[in-house]
Amino acid sequence: MIMLPVLVWAFGIGDAIPILTVAQLIGNLSRVWLNRTELSFSVVKWFALGAVPAAVAGGIVFATAPASALVRLLGMFLLLMVAYRHTPWARKTRISL
Repeated sequence: MIMLPVLVWAFGIGDAIPILTVAQLIGNLSRVWLNRTELSFSVVKWFALGAVPAAVAGGIVFATAPASALVRLLGMFLLLMVAYRHTPWARKTRISL
């Protein structure tokens, strides 16, 4: 969450998203490889069931939406996430396997 606004400021929204995506992909793949014996494939299956279609939809939106709308949407999302983290509901919410 911290790196994205900095990248948008430095490179613009059109370049920041792909840069961050590649960086996160490399980081996530390295964590998967290093922790491969600890993986719970039932969790991986349920995560992929939602993550793959959402990634495709996000890619389509990113490719077709105007940059100004993406910047506003990103700003609203980040502000909402900060507000959510400071609510009692967020502190009580626990995600089970």
